[in-house]
Amino acid sequence: MAALRRPAVHVGAEHDDGSGTGRQPIEIERKYLVVGDAWRAQVGSSTRIVQGYLARGEVTVRARVRGDRAYLTIKGRTQGIARSEFEYEIPVPDAEAMLTELAEGPVLEKTRHLIDVGGLDRPLLAGLEQA
Repeated sequence: MAALRRPAVHVGAEHDDGSGTGRQPIEIERKYLVVGDAWRAQVGSSTRIVQGYLARGEVTVRARVRGDRAYLTIKGRTQGIARSEFEYEIPVPDAEAMLTELAEGPVLEKTRHLIDVGGLDRPLLAGLEQA
């Protein structure tokens, strides 16, 4: 297992399970610096991501193409280590148009590598991202 140190690179986010319990979707993002390349042997899958921010401030709006799907994400104000997050699937051509016409700043391309981290009370999927 790769050694992890806090803080630096985005490793993953935890969200409400979407079970319909009426809870607001919450993002708790934990960032770590991954040391070495040992994690590469544990990668289960990798996905190309292209994303851009349509609005930045206390509330953030992002368009993202992840693999063959696209999403519009609205993130609320950060409170401690958590913030509200609402994500909606949208047509890929719409997301591509938003990235071309509406993105503030550069459009980012990265790869998310998914790793199953065992030995915990519940499954944890770490997403290591490389710009």
